[in-house]
Amino acid sequence: MLNILPQEIEQIKSLRDKVADIISPYYDTDFNLLRWLKKYNFDFNEALLNLRAHLEFRNSNWHPDKVVDGHRDHPVHKHSQITITGNAVKTPNSIVCIEQTGRIDYWGILHTFPVNEIMKALIYDYENMLKKVMEQEAETGEQTSILYIMDLSELQYNAQLLEILQGSFPAIVTFISEHYEEIIQCFVIVNAPLFMSAIWTIVSPFLPIRIKNKIKILGSNWKGEILEMAIPNVLPSSWNIPGQDPVYTE
Repeated sequence: MLNILPQEIEQIKSLRDKVADIISPYYDTDFNLLRWLKKYNFDFNEALLNLRAHLEFRNSNWHPDKVVDGHRDHPVHKHSQITITGNAVKTPNSIVCIEQTGRIDYWGILHTFPVNEIMKALIYDYENMLKKVMEQEAETGEQTSILYIMDLSELQYNAQLLEILQGSFPAIVTFISEHYEEIIQCFVIVNAPLFMSAIWTIVSPFLPIRIKNKIKILGSNWKGEILEMAIPNVLPSSWNIPGQDPVYTE
């Protein structure tokens, strides 16, 4: 049985009726539709407008429904360390995803691959997160989301980083906001560098408010704070978390 309020069920049914001509059987779940209603604070017309835009994207030649039928083997993925590690447990109905942000050579990726290939790799990762979320929802009957942890260790403050933050980064954030923001519970930043305030000054003006409200920048006691959100076993072994018998090792 799905843990959804009666009034929400009625709105889900109405939303489903309005997109019956375009929604795929794969994506057509109560929780997927509920996410769009929640995203727009149950403003039905706004939710419908943006959902239809997303469903048109899902019916495009990008084929999001089918990309995770394959493996994470796009050439871009060789340079991008993003791993789904398991259930957070400490944060109910949440699945942990770790991105080794500081170690990703974004400059090299952007200057090696065309934009459409980078987007293919990005779509695979977010569709993989969506698939895991949908699987857990089907199993538990509870709405599930992603605890997206970004490790900024080794991030370098230089002209290349500034160009990325002011150039391609806003477009990527806009894409995530329009199509996948609703599956993310929060973006948690750990190992924030001393220049984090400078980064925030640059990126915060163009962050959609819904994404900005989901960002948590942890301080010097980030290991203690992250353990309030997730069990040690789903966190990277390189973090040397006490009592860790990690499922995820690097």
